[in-house]
Amino acid sequence: MKNTEMPELTADSEEGFVDLCLKMEGLVCDRDGMYRFEARVLHQGRPVAFAVVLGATWKPQELEGTTELLYWGEVRLSSLGSESDAFVRALDQLYETKVSVSRKRGDIEFTAVSLEGHPLRLAAEPLKMKLFFEADTDELYAEFYLNCDSHKNGVQFHEKDPEYRRAVVLALAQNAG
Repeated sequence: MKNTEMPELTADSEEGFVDLCLKMEGLVCDRDGMYRFEARVLHQGRPVAFAVVLGATWKPQELEGTTELLYWGEVRLSSLGSESDAFVRALDQLYETKVSVSRKRGDIEFTAVSLEGHPLRLAAEPLKMKLFFEADTDELYAEFYLNCDSHKNGVQFHEKDPEYRRAVVLALAQNAG
C-alpha cells in the first residue's frame, strides 16, 4: 500500500488519555485458530506498525452476577522491523515518557482478557481486550486496551491509565536509555 493511501496516526487526548487509532491489515486465521494481523498507520509521514497474534486457547470465566463470560488467553505483539521501532518511538513521544527508545522488542507476550467479543471470532465480531504485561517489579507492570474491529479495519491502542505510560513503553522497547 502506498503511503498516500495510509491514514495518519490519530491520537485522541480526551480527559488526559492518549488513545491511538490504527488500520488493520492482512487478517488471517491459521489452522490452529490463531488470528494474525498488522496494525499500520503513518506518523509524521512515516509508516509505523506492529503485528498482533491472538492465541488459539481462550479460557472462559463467568462474570460474577451475570451470564456474561470473559475470555482469558495470550496476545503477542511482534515486530515488523523498522516500522515497529518507529511505532514505539512514536508512543514514547506521544506519551511524553522520554524513555529514548531505540527499537521494539521482537515478540512480547501479554496476558489478555476479552471484555467484549470472543477472540476466536475476530473475523465476525469486534473484540475489546485488556492486555497485561507481567513484570517482577511494580514499576514495570503495565496494562492497556487493544480493540480490534475487522469490519471497520480498525485497531485501537488505548491507555488504561496514564500512570502505566512508562511501563508500556518499557515493555515494548528492546533498548531504552
